[in-house]
Amino acid sequence: MENIKIDRRIKKTKKSIYNAVAELLTQKDVNLITIKEICEIADINRKTFYNYYTGIYDVIDEIENNVLDVLCKSIDNINLEEAMKEPYIVFEKLNEIINTDIEFYGHLISQKPNYHFVDKTVAELKNRTKNILKEKLVLPEYKLDIMLDYAYAGMMNVYQKWFNSEYDLSLEQSAKEVSVMCFGGINKMIESGNT
Repeated sequence: MENIKIDRRIKKTKKSIYNAVAELLTQKDVNLITIKEICEIADINRKTFYNYYTGIYDVIDEIENNVLDVLCKSIDNINLEEAMKEPYIVFEKLNEIINTDIEFYGHLISQKPNYHFVDKTVAELKNRTKNILKEKLVLPEYKLDIMLDYAYAGMMNVYQKWFNSEYDLSLEQSAKEVSVMCFGGINKMIESGNT
């Protein structure tokens, strides 16, 4: 029973640190963020921070790894044949992840351009999807690259604009629109064949 309490405390503390870092990334360059600022926002002391991390880049690496792990597991669990017919399935999964902690993901997705979380996320998702599609589709690699660059870059741009309040739509409505747009183009490319 004691271990469960300790585990919950550790998770709660780390979540507070994650949220503080994500919030600060929307305000300033990663190189300008201080441990003091993180501790103030997370409502912890420096000793607690250093119990878990040696510095801000340790936190960022852990956040990136955790988020990418969640996203990649989600992508791996999608039936691509079904998703090609009903593309909203992909965005529904992403929305489910975002809705688990909308404030945290909002901070990460709408972050300053000098922190490259979105670029890393798009690259990882693209590579993961490409490997799955290579087994299922007979398309030249350049076509796979073009369609996945288009789909993921467009998708992330829409999510960023939504979090920055540039769209007067719900997250679900935005995702539905981008799913039609992305997969309409992808399906057309697949139909055009191997030329």
